[in-house]
Amino acid sequence: MTGYSVHLRKYSIPFHPAFLLYFFAWTISLMTIFVLGPIFVDQPDTWAGYYRSLGEMLRIWGGLFGFALFAVVIYLILRSLLIGSLKTFVLKLCFIERLLMLILIANVFWGVHGYFYGNPLSYVLGDTIRGMFIPVIYWIVIKSVNTKDQALFFTKVIIIGETILLIAFIPTGNIPFSFAGRTFLTAVFFTLLFEERKLLGQIVYSILVLFGIFTMLTTQAQRGIIIIFIAVIFMNYLFRLRRIKFSIVFFVFLLPVMVSWGVNEVFDLKIEKDIDVASERFSKTIEVHGRQKYFGLDESVFQRIGETIDTWRTLNEHSSIFLATGFGNGAILINKLITPSERSVYKTNKKHNLYITPVAILFRNGLIGLIIYSMLGIYFVKILFYLRKHRNHLIDMREIVYLKVLLLYQLSVLIMSLIVYWYVGNIIVAFTIPIIEILRRIMQKQIETLKLNSALVTT
Repeated sequence: MTGYSVHLRKYSIPFHPAFLLYFFAWTISLMTIFVLGPIFVDQPDTWAGYYRSLGEMLRIWGGLFGFALFAVVIYLILRSLLIGSLKTFVLKLCFIERLLMLILIANVFWGVHGYFYGNPLSYVLGDTIRGMFIPVIYWIVIKSVNTKDQALFFTKVIIIGETILLIAFIPTGNIPFSFAGRTFLTAVFFTLLFEERKLLGQIVYSILVLFGIFTMLTTQAQRGIIIIFIAVIFMNYLFRLRRIKFSIVFFVFLLPVMVSWGVNEVFDLKIEKDIDVASERFSKTIEVHGRQKYFGLDESVFQRIGETIDTWRTLNEHSSIFLATGFGNGAILINKLITPSERSVYKTNKKHNLYITPVAILFRNGLIGLIIYSMLGIYFVKILFYLRKHRNHLIDMREIVYLKVLLLYQLSVLIMSLIVYWYVGNIIVAFTIPIIEILRRIMQKQIETLKLNSALVTT
């Protein structure tokens, strides 16, 4: 491992580059929202102003994190050159590493392509740096974390850290600043609750799932988050690690709902109003008549459909080569089907920030980019099915529970990416992919050892 450990009684806390980089990102997230933002960013008095101020704070955070990321990369490169061998500098190229290497190289190409196409330089640089987060942070974590215990410790640090951030951001209305996102609490803690055997753990995870449900109902995008939560429930059952009795299913599925109702009755949280809002958003997603409707769709849905139509129209108006390559990093869409609220935010119909991740990737990186990023999803699903196939051999391995947690979280973010631009440049996605690979190797080695022992016994 690259780094040092501090021993506190029976606990050992590793201070390696990956841990320090995550801790820095976590710290400046709080500082940007509660210290730097109020000082350097004008406080919004309108909904449009809120999103503009959020963009300014993200730029502040991005500048600070980008500097720290660059410093860590330079440190690791110099360390490898000075005291390491060529073998320690080069990664073993398994499937995920070949894929991430391809993403890194392709992202440089998309940056050059965007620059020569004439896209604004600041946007080109921003997209190119964000596109490098996943492969570069993967390399940093792989260079920093070597053992199962280190991987599990780092996983718990991220889970606790992101939960604290969400607890801080949600009451202040800053949840869009969370890189973990609205799916984090329900995806992570419902999975832990589903696989937990001890009563104390079940109670703790139930409380955190309740907080996740409260978050889901009291923030924007209820429809999408509820659908993702249902998908997480289904995937937990499909990829369960052990036999589930009906009583456990009843406990896991109904307890959060029952406790939510009880807490609401005692503290009068008025959750029923949020439930009514969510129900109305579902029922009125498509409506022929009504206020603020666009071709029978509510404004949120039409924003996404409108930019998708305009993206496809723009691609059709240019050479077919752009369908393969996109318009490069930093590309700006002329959104003719823009809604009034969006126009009030951007003050124009030219947009760089597209809502839907696949649409944004298609516009900037073409079908090539869409295929490359889709292979990440295939990688996660293949691991889950491998886990499901061999779950009888893995039932007592706690690290496999955390592997499942991270896999389902990654899939929840991928699903979320169908409605928001959330995956590319997401540092929590970037930090957890290498942990998934480390735990996958441990799982595979365990299964191969069991098979070998079984073969020896048979012979």
